[in-house]
Amino acid sequence: MWTVIVAGTSITDAIRKEWKISPFEGFGQQSQGMLKDGTGLGVSKTVQSGTVYCRDKGVDEENVYSIAHEN
Repeated sequence: MWTVIVAGTSITDAIRKEWKISPFEGFGQQSQGMLKDGTGLGVSKTVQSGTVYCRDKGVDEENVYSIAHEN
């Protein structure tokens, strides 16, 4: 089984300014998991939010673990 975290819902200009994020970096306000196991491909039931998620830097292991083990 593997899990990929997808960052979505682009951050607003206000959040970009508050977090001092360059306009050239890809960040999202929500994330959801793509899950692959022996039976096929699916998406996680939960959409995580409440922080910023970076396309290039990845997410914390706790985020991956919670998504990978929710189903």
